[in-house]
Amino acid sequence: MPTLSFHASGPLAKTVKRTASRQRRKVSELLADAVDRGLKAQQPGSLLECCADLSLPGKNYDPSTPAIPPSDWRMLKP
Repeated sequence: MPTLSFHASGPLAKTVKRTASRQRRKVSELLADAVDRGLKAQQPGSLLECCADLSLPGKNYDPSTPAIPPSDWRMLKP
């Protein structure tokens, strides 16, 4: 696998190492994922692509239930 290197400030290096440790990942894995996401986000049409999942209903979505539960309706009345 090719190797890349970059220069980081002290605070950035600490943040990267701390984040990798918290996620129990290697620093190189964390950075590779971050660079990959960053480059994909700069491609034309990426905004539509990255937000596409926001338009999908959640796992607990039930179209037969009201958007606002009846127990909360009293809070909406003046």
